[in-house]
Amino acid sequence: MQDTLQIAKCEEQSLRKLFELSKRLVISLNLDDILQATVEGVATLTGLDSAAVYLIQDEDLRLFNTTPPLPPDFPDELRFAKIKEYPYMCRAIDTSAPVLIPDVLKVTVSPAEESTCKMRNVRTILFLPLIAETEVMGALISGSTGAVHPVSDSEMDLAHTLANFAALAVKNAKLYQAGQQYVSELEYTIAERKRAEDEREKLRNQLVQSQKMDAIGQLAGGIAHDFNNMLCGIIGNAELLQSAITDEPLRNLVNEIITLGRRSADLIAQLLAFSRKGQNQIVLIDLHQIIEEVISILKRTINPNIKITT
Repeated sequence: MQDTLQIAKCEEQSLRKLFELSKRLVISLNLDDILQATVEGVATLTGLDSAAVYLIQDEDLRLFNTTPPLPPDFPDELRFAKIKEYPYMCRAIDTSAPVLIPDVLKVTVSPAEESTCKMRNVRTILFLPLIAETEVMGALISGSTGAVHPVSDSEMDLAHTLANFAALAVKNAKLYQAGQQYVSELEYTIAERKRAEDEREKLRNQLVQSQKMDAIGQLAGGIAHDFNNMLCGIIGNAELLQSAITDEPLRNLVNEIITLGRRSADLIAQLLAFSRKGQNQIVLIDLHQIIEEVISILKRTINPNIKITT
């Protein structure tokens, strides 16, 4: 009677452990946390002192989390293996059931399995499949180091149940990661599209502004051309008038008209050059005179509150 109560109490404690471990798996979406909790949980439920989880990637096995942790100098090439090189693991996956080797020294194992057992000094080894519904996620390997450790059927059942929870948690975590990746890519695509639209709008505004400036240049060129024709008439008549006047004060006034007319004609020539309707010429200039002419134009066009100092 006492033994029965003791067994029942142990089973209750194991179920409590399974419940707590399963709850930890269900609430997490972090793959590393899930895998670490799984290897630690399997070792706890079976009493074995080591565990490792492998996930399938491109039909190969990749080692992820272990307990105890791998040494820092563990070779990276040993983290990958061909699944067909592990027959006992394949049997666990094919049958969707645990496979226990009580003592690896008393059975025939593959070279890859033998190498793994020697590397970890494993004697008893338990293979657990990680299958979510019908999708194979990977497998768990738990073992005892140095000596044989018995594993009961109830312990294997508990470990198998935890492995099933872990497989679902791994699948959910991968779906969550894929969703996050999709959202990130979508946000990047939207940002790129927005950037392209902003650039297109900027180019469109530049084109509109360029068209406006071209239209203004054409308008200025047309006005300047007509105004230049009128100035030619004014200057020509003023020169005729100057030759016919003998009164010196009147001649000075006419001369002023001619001078101002020619300056205006030079200004018109600049407008025509700006509007591409005139011919550009490379000539020596007096920079001081150009500055004075620019200032005289600015004084009539800019805000009168602005003071120009040279």
